[in-house]
Amino acid sequence: MNKNHGTNYISDYGLSLVVRTFRRGNDTTWTEPTWVGAKGRSGPLLFVSPIEAEIFRILRNNRESDDPQESHNWRRISLSKFDLYQHVIDCAGRLECMLSLGFSTTLEGEVLAPTGAPRTVHVPMPFTVPKGSPRPTFSFNGWVFDFMREQWKIIGATNYADQLDDLNSLDNDTINALAKEAISQVAFTQHVPDVTDWGVFIPDTKQWKMGPPEARQKKSFH
Repeated sequence: MNKNHGTNYISDYGLSLVVRTFRRGNDTTWTEPTWVGAKGRSGPLLFVSPIEAEIFRILRNNRESDDPQESHNWRRISLSKFDLYQHVIDCAGRLECMLSLGFSTTLEGEVLAPTGAPRTVHVPMPFTVPKGSPRPTFSFNGWVFDFMREQWKIIGATNYADQLDDLNSLDNDTINALAKEAISQVAFTQHVPDVTDWGVFIPDTKQWKMGPPEARQKKSFH
C-alpha cells in the first residue's frame, strides 16, 4: 500500500468493488455496487484487498434469495472501472463510500454472515461534488490508511498493509484460489453476538489473523 501521507489519489490504492449489472428497457445498463451502512451513513463498499472482495463475491453469489437478480450475478471489479462520479451525482452530489478493513467475527473466530455474505468492518469516506463542477479526480486524506494500518497492527496483522500492492498485481485465478482457501479455513455463522472481534486473511501465510477492536483491547488492560 502506498505509504505517503497527506492527500492521496484513491485510484493509487487498487480498490475493488463487488457489483452487479442490470439491463434496462432502453437497452442501456446500470451497475449497482454493494451498498452497506446504517443510521443515515451508508454507501458503496470498497475493498482494499481483492482477496477480501473475492471472498465477499463468492459468498454473496452462493446465498439463497428469491430475487432472480441476486444469485450468481455479482462480480468483482476494480474501482477504476466503476463510475464513482456518476454515483455521486445520482446521490445529489454527496456520497459516502465505506472502505472495508476486514470482516466481523465471533470471539471463537467464526466470520459473521447474517444474510449469507460476510459482514465487513469499514470506515466511511465522504465525497462531495458541487453542482455544476467539472468531473473531479477523487482524492482523500492519507489519515484513512494510516488509521487502517494502526487497526491491523492492533490485531497482529503487522505486515498486512505492505502486501496489498502485490495483491493487486495478481491474476484473477490466483485471487480466486486464495479466496477459496480463506473460505475453507473458517466457519460462517448467521448468529450475531453482542460482542464481536474482526479479522483479515493474510495472503503470504495463508492464515486468518483475528482480534478484538481497539476499544475492547484498552479495556482489558485495566
